[in-house]
Order: sequence, then structure tokens, then C-alpha cells
Amino acid sequence: MAKHRSEAQQIQSKADVDAALKDFERLSRLLDTQFGVPFLPRFGLDSLVGIVPVAGDVLTAVMGFYALGLAQKHKLPFWTKLGMAWNIIFDMTVGAVPLIGDLFDFFFQAHRRNYKTLRKHLEKAR
Repeated sequence: MAKHRSEAQQIQSKADVDAALKDFERLSRLLDTQFGVPFLPRFGLDSLVGIVPVAGDVLTAVMGFYALGLAQKHKLPFWTKLGMAWNIIFDMTVGAVPLIGDLFDFFFQAHRRNYKTLRKHLEKAR
């Protein structure tokens, strides 16, 4: 009986991991790489909303903390979570600087970085 529970838990866990990755992949794409314009790097809502001084950067940072919740839920190492938090805070802080921050948002793409980190750790754990 215990064997069936562990298999069921493994299936549930794999499905949970897959769903979490899929959800965060969509969110990170929306925030960082959803749109394309010729001769510019791909960009997302983080770059567009970040045009609104401070409030736009805070809003996208709050959305980015979803990744930290997933990292905590799936028990990623402390230093990995710290790095993910740093990406979000650094993006928000530099992004809040008028003009320079807006350009920075086009290139740094903290949410995609965090998605790749989360995916790497969760795929390794499978």
C-alpha cells in the first residue's frame, strides 16, 4: 500500500512541478519577452509598465516574487532563492531610475533569469 502512495505522490509531484514551470514560464515571458519590434531586443510588460516611475517597477517586482514562492514551495537551496530575490530587487531598483532604468529593463530580464534558474533546479530534482 505504501508503494502506491509514493508512486501517486511522485506523479502528483511531477505534475505539480510541470504546472508550476508552465505557469511561471508564461508569466516570465509576459513580463520580459512577450513583444518584438525590429532592431530591438524582445521586451515585455516589465519594460512597458516600468515607464511609470517607481510604481511600475514595484508592480512588476511584486509579480516577480511569484518565482520565490515557487522556489520556496519546491525547496530550492537558500542561496538559489537569494539569487532570485537579488534579480528581482536589482531589476526594481535600477529600473526605477528615470531613462537609464527604462533602457536597463530591456536588457536585464530578471524574470526570465529566474525562470531559467527555477527550471534548472526543478529538472535536476526529477
